[in-house]
Amino acid sequence: MRLFCWPALLVATVYGAVATWLLIGVSHDPDPEAVTAGWLIFGAPWTWSGVLGRYYWLAVPLNALTLYLLIVLVVVAYRKVFRGA
Repeated sequence: MRLFCWPALLVATVYGAVATWLLIGVSHDPDPEAVTAGWLIFGAPWTWSGVLGRYYWLAVPLNALTLYLLIVLVVVAYRKVFRGA
């Protein structure tokens, strides 16, 4: 299995940028309930950063890394299944 894949890197980078942009935008809302709902909807994996304690900032790169590895696995599986097609 290859651990580097350009499409996976591109998707993870775009995903990280869009999710960060959305979460920053949601955080500027004056309504605290809207902020909470926005973080639960757009940042569900990142809201679990409480597990990381004072290293909460690691939630963002860990989420992007997880997404990247998931896409690599999907690409590898797709190539194995459709190799002859």
